[in-house]
Amino acid sequence: MLEILGNLGDFVGGIAVVVTIGYLAVQMRSQTVANRRSTFQDLLNHQATLNLAWMTNQELGDAFVGARNQSFEDMDQKTRTLLATHAMMGLRQGQNAYSQYLENAITREQLRQLEMPLSANLRPPYAQQLWDFNKTNFPKEFQRYIDEEVMPTAKEIARIEASVE
Repeated sequence: MLEILGNLGDFVGGIAVVVTIGYLAVQMRSQTVANRRSTFQDLLNHQATLNLAWMTNQELGDAFVGARNQSFEDMDQKTRTLLATHAMMGLRQGQNAYSQYLENAITREQLRQLEMPLSANLRPPYAQQLWDFNKTNFPKEFQRYIDEEVMPTAKEIARIEASVE
């Protein structure tokens, strides 16, 4: 009889272990999904902050509109500094998003959603010059990502804008 109870205890204990492992797996998956959502939301919030700067900072907005089709050589020092600082912030945001993607913290689809504002910000000639000048300050894999995936879209946006003007 004791042997039967011992076997029953082992059986129930085994089932409890399996149930616990299953529960932990479900919890880990839920936590992973929550972390991905939080990471993506943080990236979106930072992008919104960058976009808000154009709308709330008169100098930056005017510099952006006035220099849309200019190269750095055609700008005064103040405009160059304003636009270069903002563009570098956007590139660092893009680097952060790409790093989060490489670490599986966001999905490819989420990265693509963050890519369009980056492409739009890289469309003016000065932004492309800035990237060419500063790209060596970024990891090789990010350089490849910008050059092969983001920059072609930026150039297409610039081409379309030029044809409409």
